[in-house]
Amino acid sequence: MPALRTVTTTALLAASLLVLPALGAAGTSAPAVRPIGAAPGNAPLPASAAVTARPNIVLLTTDDQTLTDLRAMPVTRRLLKAQGVTLTGISPHPLCCPARAEILTGQFAQNNGVINNTGEHGGYGRLDTSSTLATWLHDAGYRTAFMGKFLNGYSTADVTDPTPGWDEWHPTVAGVYNYLDFTINHNGTMKAYENSYQTDVFADLADNVLDRFAVQDEPFFLWQSFVAPHGSCQPSAELRCWGPPTPARRHRGLFSNAMPPAFSDPAFNEANVNDKPAWVQQRPRLSSTRQLEIVRTHRQRLRALQAVDEAVGRVVSTLRQHGKLANTLIVFTSDNGYLLGEHRLLGKNVPYEPALRVPFLMRGPGLPAGVTRSQVGALVDIAPTIAAAALVTPGLDVDGRNLLPVARGGAPSWTNLLIQAGKEPGPDVDYLWFFRGVRTSRYTFVAYPATGERELYDRRRDPHQLTSLTTNRRYADVKAELNRRLQILRTCAGAQCRQQFAALPPV
Repeated sequence: MPALRTVTTTALLAASLLVLPALGAAGTSAPAVRPIGAAPGNAPLPASAAVTARPNIVLLTTDDQTLTDLRAMPVTRRLLKAQGVTLTGISPHPLCCPARAEILTGQFAQNNGVINNTGEHGGYGRLDTSSTLATWLHDAGYRTAFMGKFLNGYSTADVTDPTPGWDEWHPTVAGVYNYLDFTINHNGTMKAYENSYQTDVFADLADNVLDRFAVQDEPFFLWQSFVAPHGSCQPSAELRCWGPPTPARRHRGLFSNAMPPAFSDPAFNEANVNDKPAWVQQRPRLSSTRQLEIVRTHRQRLRALQAVDEAVGRVVSTLRQHGKLANTLIVFTSDNGYLLGEHRLLGKNVPYEPALRVPFLMRGPGLPAGVTRSQVGALVDIAPTIAAAALVTPGLDVDGRNLLPVARGGAPSWTNLLIQAGKEPGPDVDYLWFFRGVRTSRYTFVAYPATGERELYDRRRDPHQLTSLTTNRRYADVKAELNRRLQILRTCAGAQCRQQFAALPPV
């Protein structure tokens, strides 16, 4: 299959022109800025200096973006990846709503209560919004703004239930997955948009908010939550809803020859899945027709991400124009990855690397530029990292860790990370979980509570997770030890999640 083409020369030039006029030379007239979350010489910050020392913070998230999709975002790679730190991004709970709850609380689902997208144990209604990243920063003097896709289930019915902590509140409340026709709650006022491109609307809104925030004395926190490249839901006369994402009109002709990187993955349309659990074994192999649909979906996903790439450039440009870029921490990631045929699967919420792995880029004062680190940056780490940058004590007992020392170098990250996915409850409380597992730097161990099935992969020898080793006697001790660790992590909270096995050698 042909290799993935990142972007045409014309499109790359056009994308660059969107930001180049306002950027200037890197580092020109930039004031000296101390590392994020630190005083000079690592001395404690005096109270009088706390406000002026704190950085602005911008969180940029996409929806269902794969790690390889980042290849098609030249502006993001140039302005964030080349100017910051890339970590091994992991979504421990690879599904929309639980992932966003992790971002807001710094807690795993067993502690924040958001286990699924919908139902009794999922959705917006399950999250206690009285203490989140937004309230912590707002109460500490930050101006805060949210725009885009919020937690699943948030709708026009929730307008009378304000979400605490946000000075600027602009979530989509209807047509969330309709790229062209949707409704936004603008600080309590509903506005319906018809034939408007959602990513562009939120890019304009971010410019407007940053223009206003930048002239104020307080530091600010902005979360721009894009729906791309998630599939679109645009009901038609045939009553069909879900389909590939809708790109902006200006990007519809791009990537006409791009082929999914998944096609070159040995796990694509896996021939022998007898080592996998029953729910995978029941999946038929992908037909040629289905594979053509995957190609179309992949191309539409890349096209939809072009407007996001441009929006990233606009954010950086606006920050630079206001003299705020040098003192702004920017974090870019996705709520989860996505499978496009690996192991015969399409989607997410599964324990395989294409669903767990996400882009994870950090740029900001005190962070090195153009550095890639092998350490893990998990979505559950975002809240404690931003809190540390803002010199704020989280209002919850967070399970995640502060990634700033990791990004600077010399600090360890996750050696045993809980991974999991929820389901609607069965007769046993543990059936709330579809799977629960442990991901280490080498192994992935997964348990399915409802069936008792297990999976174990040695990713060093089998990076594509082709052969489960649960019945391999040579790995019996590894399996037993990882299962022991899972029994602890499945109910862990706070520092226990991060440090329980810190003194033990890696498995």
